[in-house]
Amino acid sequence: MAVAGTVDAAAQSIRDNAKAVIQQLEQSFGISSFRARQDLAYLIAEIDDVAIRQQGKLLSQLNKQERQLFVDSNNLLVNARRQADGTLQGVQKVAETMEGGVSRLPLADRSPRVLRARPEYLVTQAGEGAVSIRAEGSLLGSGPAILRIGDQKCALAAQTETAVTFQCAAAIFRTKDAPTTVTSDLEVTAPRGFLDVILFRPAKIKKYHLATVVAPAKLGTYTIEGAYDTTVRETQPRDGRIEASNEHCQGERVHGPFRFSATPGWSVDPASIREGTVHGTNRQASIEGPHEVAFSGFYYNAKLKNGGECVKVLGKIVSYDARAWRNQDVLWTEYRDVDREQPLALAGAGIAWGGDVSIALPPRMKWFRVKVRQIDGQERVIIDRDEKNDWFSLDHDAEQRTIVIRPRSLDEALALR
Repeated sequence: MAVAGTVDAAAQSIRDNAKAVIQQLEQSFGISSFRARQDLAYLIAEIDDVAIRQQGKLLSQLNKQERQLFVDSNNLLVNARRQADGTLQGVQKVAETMEGGVSRLPLADRSPRVLRARPEYLVTQAGEGAVSIRAEGSLLGSGPAILRIGDQKCALAAQTETAVTFQCAAAIFRTKDAPTTVTSDLEVTAPRGFLDVILFRPAKIKKYHLATVVAPAKLGTYTIEGAYDTTVRETQPRDGRIEASNEHCQGERVHGPFRFSATPGWSVDPASIREGTVHGTNRQASIEGPHEVAFSGFYYNAKLKNGGECVKVLGKIVSYDARAWRNQDVLWTEYRDVDREQPLALAGAGIAWGGDVSIALPPRMKWFRVKVRQIDGQERVIIDRDEKNDWFSLDHDAEQRTIVIRPRSLDEALALR
């Protein structure tokens, strides 16, 4: 960095570069990303502190420590921008660079410094309790310390030279479906020197922005797609006809059997057998059945009785009787059981941190696909297998026909990122 430019221009360049790195880090949801973003905010706070006091000056007019602060900050950002490639490994490298670098930045004067704030993250809060926010560093106990979140002021709970703790309303730390960053504004008072006292100079206030990432109660949602075989019963209507008639002079006769068989591959539903339309008959004709009912078929008989008499004279018929006849439908239903592939589509509820989710699958499952959409925007797709990753594992028990999603706790998940 050249030492001929203005303090204002150099400070703005560092701010712009820091914000560019922060924007890249915001794509990642993990402890490394949280810490790197916070360290960049600390760096901006140190630069702003000098820029406000030395506004309008050239870099060459700053003292050695102040100039070194700008040079070291610029070098840190050059390295950070080179490493911030959007990958998890890149995020971790940025975090390592910033954590070590910010702690070694030269202070322009003897003023308070914040190097870490906790909690860096928490699960969305319920109820009306309080969340403890703790800033750690040096020279933090020299005077009043104030923490505000928006227009709400947090209560000071403890203050030492190396840490200051506040109690903030839990209602502030709530989110539903996506991670939310809650930013708090910390003001700490620098120690007053001898000249400050005798010249009645006001105490110097140093400002920091602290960040806490609030995670939803659930790490994401799941859906399950797949296919399974199931047995489906098909039916079809069938019909047949009984046609029977007597010859003259046969009196009363039983005709049959009239057999009706199931279509190959199908079975007769015994309860469905019934007599259908009578197309032609006389009073002395009827049908009898069904008999020998089985899945393969059944039969009916026709009972016919001629009307009147046959009169014979000298062995010759001189008067004929009335022939009996019957023409009638028989109806029934057949069925068969066939295997059909059925689609499976389950839209599950959310997956809570640290809480197993057990999903029952239908029998004869052919394949499945589980999609888990995480709150960090990533979608995991698991097809016909077990799975283990940073946030959850998936176990498939084919014998018990279950899928179990086993999410890690938030602490475990973020520790791996």
